[in-house]
Amino acid sequence: MKHSCLFTLVSVLSSIHYSAQYRTQHYAPQCRTTGNQDCVFPFIFKGETHYKCTYDNGKAWCATRTDGYGKTKSLGECDQYSACDYEAKPRYQKPAYYEPRYSSSCRTASGPARGQRCVFPFKYQGRTYNECAPWVWGGQGYGKNWCSTKTDRYGNHVNGYGNY
Repeated sequence: MKHSCLFTLVSVLSSIHYSAQYRTQHYAPQCRTTGNQDCVFPFIFKGETHYKCTYDNGKAWCATRTDGYGKTKSLGECDQYSACDYEAKPRYQKPAYYEPRYSSSCRTASGPARGQRCVFPFKYQGRTYNECAPWVWGGQGYGKNWCSTKTDRYGNHVNGYGNY
């Protein structure tokens, strides 16, 4: 009889220990998203592995679902009130759009935009120019150089409107 009581006592103590251990893990603070989803770490995004919430467009986010290789399948914004760790916030980065610089000394000498200031850099047919480009079309401009006087927001020469 003494042996069965001892077995029961050990059994009860083991289950209490297991239960306490489980509760500690289950109720441990979690990093969650503002949508109340658990963050998954580590995760891979654009070939880079992240172990903490990372930043994009000034907001911290994490993966909420990954594939078998750890690549991000879905994501969410990290909740600042949950137990999240964060990567260092990136310094200000210039916007991805193009900001043209108008030359103060280089102006067109002929053509439809005669006398207008050149824009550098400009892109034409996949090539970027930081100075005047050679005129390759023959005719009156053959052997001379040309530049763009108008570009789009990506720095591409606006063609077809006499902007050279």
